Amino acid sequence: MKTKTNKLKLILFKLTLIFCLPVAILFSATLFYAYNHNFYKAEFQQYELDAYVGITMDEMEIVSFELIKYIQGELPTLDEVTVTLDGENRPFFNQREKDHMKDVVIIFNQVQMIRNIIFGLIGLFTIWLVKKDDNKKDILKAYGYGGIATVVVCGLIILGSTLDFSQYFTLFHKVAFSNDLWLLNPKTDMLIRMLPLEFFIDIVTKIILYSALTGVALTGFGFWGSKKISENQRDLLDKSLKMKLKAKS
Repeated sequence: MKTKTNKLKLILFKLTLIFCLPVAILFSATLFYAYNHNFYKAEFQQYELDAYVGITMDEMEIVSFELIKYIQGELPTLDEVTVTLDGENRPFFNQREKDHMKDVVIIFNQVQMIRNIIFGLIGLFTIWLVKKDDNKKDILKAYGYGGIATVVVCGLIILGSTLDFSQYFTLFHKVAFSNDLWLLNPKTDMLIRMLPLEFFIDIVTKIILYSALTGVALTGFGFWGSKKISENQRDLLDKSLKMKLKAKS
């Protein structure tokens, strides 16, 4: 029998998973692909961006590798990232691009911090509740609801992106950044030539697919696990009743 306090804990846990787990999963997927050098390489090759940027594919890969290191905090500055352009060795990023990337690093740090806090809270909450055996079924079911919420959020993002990706992409930048440094010019800024709109469409698609599949897996695991516990509990109850009837007879 669950007490009112325990029921309240389970309700809070379920709400935490429904509202916070999708964010943590989406942020995890974002970090995974943003730091994935192989993804950048595949995009460069698919869209032949080396020709568009005007440098070799090897240099494209080096620049992306350095950019990832910078976003991860492993490279202090982008000042030393140079390429050979028109036969001249020159810095790849101009000052506007470097200033913009400083803002990007701040956002990625915040994303990672929020993701870690959410997973930490969910982990502690789970450990706190799992101590009571009769909570296990409800805990698994709550993860199932968190999975459903993740799939729903992914569906809404897909719907918005399909209607007008460029509009929502612009809206994201206006909300995320307090300046207009993100407004880059392909004629003067190499960053937007290396990472055009098609790159961001593909990375958002990957993030949504990864997150949606994770949500589906959580939904299946949560409800399947909860059902198995219920079946086991019924089996134990049936065995107990049969033993009592046998003892009486």
